[in-house]
Amino acid sequence: MRDAFRAIRPSRLSSALTESGLWIFNIVVVFLFTRYLFQTNIVAVFYGYDPLTILTFIGEQHRFSSVLLGLGSDPVIGLGNIAFPINPRWFLSYVLTAGPTGNIDDGPLAFAIGATELFAATVLTGRIHRIALGASVMAGWLVTLMVWPLAGLPVIISILFFFPHHAETVSAMLVTASAALWLGQGSRTNSLVLTLVIFCGMTYLLLASPSYMVIALPVVGIFGLTRLVLAATRTERLTIVTCWIAVGVACLALGYVHYLVGLLTYTAAAQFPAISRRMPSLYGGEISMLLSSPILPLSWQSIFTPERSYLGFGIIGFLAMTWLGLPPQRRFAIAMLALEGALITVGVSNFFLDYWIGPQIWYFETYILPCFGLGICFLFCTPFLLLRRVVPQWRPMIVAQAATAIGVILPLIIPALAALSIPQLAQAARLQAQRHEWQTLFSQLPQPSSDITRILKSEIKLIPGQPFRGRVAVMIGRIFPQEREWQRYSLGHYFAQIATGNLHDGPGLWQDDIPTLNESNPLITPPSFVFFRRFFIEPNDIVRRTVLGTRRIDLRMLAAVGVRFVLTDLPVTGATLRAQLRIPTSSTAQAVLGFTNIGFDSFQLFLYEIDGTNLGQVSPTKTLLASTAREILALLSDSDVSLVDTLVAADRLPERLHAAHSASFVVDWDRYRIRAASEETSILVLPIEFSRCFKVTSHAQADTPILFRVNLFLTGIMFDRELDAELSFRSGPFGASTCRLQDLSDVRKLQIRDAFRDRPELGVLGPQ
Repeated sequence: MRDAFRAIRPSRLSSALTESGLWIFNIVVVFLFTRYLFQTNIVAVFYGYDPLTILTFIGEQHRFSSVLLGLGSDPVIGLGNIAFPINPRWFLSYVLTAGPTGNIDDGPLAFAIGATELFAATVLTGRIHRIALGASVMAGWLVTLMVWPLAGLPVIISILFFFPHHAETVSAMLVTASAALWLGQGSRTNSLVLTLVIFCGMTYLLLASPSYMVIALPVVGIFGLTRLVLAATRTERLTIVTCWIAVGVACLALGYVHYLVGLLTYTAAAQFPAISRRMPSLYGGEISMLLSSPILPLSWQSIFTPERSYLGFGIIGFLAMTWLGLPPQRRFAIAMLALEGALITVGVSNFFLDYWIGPQIWYFETYILPCFGLGICFLFCTPFLLLRRVVPQWRPMIVAQAATAIGVILPLIIPALAALSIPQLAQAARLQAQRHEWQTLFSQLPQPSSDITRILKSEIKLIPGQPFRGRVAVMIGRIFPQEREWQRYSLGHYFAQIATGNLHDGPGLWQDDIPTLNESNPLITPPSFVFFRRFFIEPNDIVRRTVLGTRRIDLRMLAAVGVRFVLTDLPVTGATLRAQLRIPTSSTAQAVLGFTNIGFDSFQLFLYEIDGTNLGQVSPTKTLLASTAREILALLSDSDVSLVDTLVAADRLPERLHAAHSASFVVDWDRYRIRAASEETSILVLPIEFSRCFKVTSHAQADTPILFRVNLFLTGIMFDRELDAELSFRSGPFGASTCRLQDLSDVRKLQIRDAFRDRPELGVLGPQ
């Protein structure tokens, strides 16, 4: 036995060294290959409004926050709500490409890092499930070539196209799900290690991109359930259940569950599910990427679309894997078939029942595209497996040796062919960028300044350690009263970009740390949503869950929430005009944006300044009590109520209040600093959103000030005589996991879901 082991060991060592060398070679080639092509096709890197939003978010979070475990607040995008649910510090693609100010200085490099990680994760997933090295490497290259914008737009349009951090979350999910398929097999030590891998994978996903746990958990869960069902013995099943119980207990003990539940339930989308619903559609990915486009009229082009072919051949490959594969391969194939079956079942049933408010089905399929690639490449190898079954008994060794040779040759040939194709792909990218109309909307950061943005940058730009000077409300879209969707009427900002290079909205302002009333965030809170819906959104406008389109101008309420400037496209009365900019609407721009024959060849952008803005100095001396959100809105709607002298609260406050003086409200690194003085008890109404996630630290000798909810969603701070305090914000595991659940409990007491019961026209949400 010892001699036999000595004879085998050099062969295994040689095989391991060969595979390691092939891995390194392919990873290096993938990185260099994608790095060059992303640079050539830079027009498609971080292309579009959402990717530019992510870029500006990453930069301003670097300048205003250092939260690592969880999420902090966002003082720039919105009124200080919890930040957009990704933490850039957990992504190599952002950490390695960020400049001194936090901005991503090299977008193509960030995308190349993400693409390389996804390639490595795809190959690793294949090898974990005993798929041949050649097939695994082929799958890695297939995913790389299909889903990234290497030459023009990608072959398969997926969420990977938009952000490199999606590739990193997909990679972590693939490893975690793969570990779940091996749990319980082998020794107890092996199961312990796999349990740690699963726990670490879930921890990474929770800290890096918690909202995408909605996609990752079902995938990992179905893989884990498949392993449990296919367990060979009772001992294996007991081990699997025990390991999952251990993971669950750890997640509960460390606050993972509380954090995630609070994060997802204290949102407008959860409390008003109608805004997340979509019109049931047979096509477009609502049911599956298999139906991403119509099949009729029948033709080769309509049937074999890239998405349909990719998923279809992947499914056929999984079927072949269940027949011809090794036991680990069969488990993997069954898990994928079960997962895709569940997704299609949800998609089809939702088409008839219209109940699904979660992510679109094609989002889930995007996260498992590497697995479909492995199915396709296994299908490519099935002739060798069939050949081994039909050749005479003494020849399988020859077939096996041929398969091994091919497994070594393929990882050498594929990257070589890819390298040789670089000139053609680069030329294709250049030609497509010149021909496609979407290049017209391309913009990189920083965008150039205009007369309007220069005023905003000069007068309200946020600087850590400096006083808050107000924010701007973008009310673009009033020139398109016939449009009801923000995605349509807000396109005025693209007319502005085509004319000036600056959107005059969102990223065009956030890049300079200009704070806005407008928020782009799937975690918009229920009270914020209700307040905006009542005062800043036209009643007949369709409301979505991530962006609240504002084009109703209520100067009184805007001033109360800290808005000092209004940027709009129609004149406003009652405010001071500070700047005016003519925006031409050329026929080319109209055609690109879908506004042909709009009836005018230009429009004006107006910048107005509001008097009496709440900059943190507002100190009411009168209080009104209201126990429900509906009652609060009714009181706030009364124009005779001065929001400078009066506040509305749900809890009883002292009857005698004094106006504070010498108030100072400063935005600092990870915190807000408030100072004020008073003769007795006073209250300041701060122009930031209230949350139980705020922690108060007092530097004064007086008692610690008290935070409470005021005017439905703003922050009130009550103090006695002297106020010198800091408000720091963090929501996350390890000590700050329940604060969002406490926020949810507060608004439920306010009966937030019934806020529009007396105004049914405001309760018209989502698609009609």
